[in-house]
Amino acid sequence: MRGYRIISDSACDLPPELVQEHKITVLPYYLSMDGVKYLKDQVEMGRDQFYQWMVDNPGSFPKTSMPTVMDLLDLFTAAGRDGEDVICICLSKKLTSTYQTALTARSVALEQFPEMEIYVIDSMLATVMQGLFVLEACRLRDASVPIGDAVSELERIKGTGRIFFTIKNLEYLRHGGRIGKLAGMAGSILGIRPVVALREGELFSAGMTKGRTRSKDKAARQFLEHVGGNYVEPWEYSAVVGYGYDQDEGRAFHEKICQGLARIGHRAAVPMYKIGCLIGAHIGPHPIGAAVIDRAVIPTVE
Repeated sequence: MRGYRIISDSACDLPPELVQEHKITVLPYYLSMDGVKYLKDQVEMGRDQFYQWMVDNPGSFPKTSMPTVMDLLDLFTAAGRDGEDVICICLSKKLTSTYQTALTARSVALEQFPEMEIYVIDSMLATVMQGLFVLEACRLRDASVPIGDAVSELERIKGTGRIFFTIKNLEYLRHGGRIGKLAGMAGSILGIRPVVALREGELFSAGMTKGRTRSKDKAARQFLEHVGGNYVEPWEYSAVVGYGYDQDEGRAFHEKICQGLARIGHRAAVPMYKIGCLIGAHIGPHPIGAAVIDRAVIPTVE
């Protein structure tokens, strides 16, 4: 059986040490602070440096750009030359066009390596939740699950992903056209903080609160209600806390999530990852939330 390579765009927001440990190939997005020079996410621009720039330059809005067909083609053909197949996991196609770009690159790569299998998956996910999904793909690969079976299982679980998060202000969403100007102004004046849920590839409002503390409490409560209402045992799911610039705030939120899970009898291991530059560019330097997704079922070998 041919081996297969796990490729994900950098929206998966996995820590570099996990990327290396699990032999994940990461496809960078591009970031620009001046709208002219674009740098590769996590290659030429790290998360800490990026968030510090955002905090030091309030009112400045970074720009982002997708990977190109050639960027993807280079990764696919590199796998082909090494005799490997590919599972390529993309940020939700409802948020970006990377999935379509990957399909184009796949068609070109298969002309050169017709014996390859290249599966391109619209994860319907984003940020640290996409990272959990990528790690499930690695579990399947490392258990020697055939690539077709692995893709079927990934397609089954991707719709179970949920993330509940909040941001510090509405300016970045307003600038990006996600909310109207009047709503952005009203939110700033009144101190309104949104709670946002991502499910089935799209962002949905999960309510508004007045003040940062209340919005974090609401995001945590919604996450815990979802877990308690959908899972009996902690081994049925993977969960993660994501944060932006403020690591101390992230730790406090992480503790709240872990305590809440313990109260419902789930002493699950919950890692804490820094939300990456691509997402931060569109929602600001202070996102914080928690995500959960079903764990993949590894077939038993008789």
